[in-house]
Amino acid sequence: MKNWKNRICSVLIVDDDVAVLTSLTHFLTDEGFDVLTAENPFDAYNIASELLPDLIISDIHMPGMDGFELRNKLKGNPNTAAIPVIFLTADNTASENTNALSNHSNLFITKPFMFEEILKAINDNMIGHDK
Repeated sequence: MKNWKNRICSVLIVDDDVAVLTSLTHFLTDEGFDVLTAENPFDAYNIASELLPDLIISDIHMPGMDGFELRNKLKGNPNTAAIPVIFLTADNTASENTNALSNHSNLFITKPFMFEEILKAINDNMIGHDK
């Protein structure tokens, strides 16, 4: 799972909750992933545009720009349009789930989550994703 097509996978984590950002960073780094982080969607967009991560894990509710808006902005950029996005949120309402799907997200995971869920989501989303 760590090596996709004989190379290290890079994952950009976007979350304004430093505890979530830190725990996911440590876990994925220990699993062998190259981890990039951003505490807001604006920085995340710049990092994604410059470094082109293999996958993005993004919180939905963040100040200034939410995860859906970040995803739409990434989809509008030809260089980042194909990067899979996994959404994280503490809000598990039907409207959130519908919005995630209508915004072409690849997966919707509710907080609190199990780290195994994240690994499975990364593996599932890397299938068919070529950089």
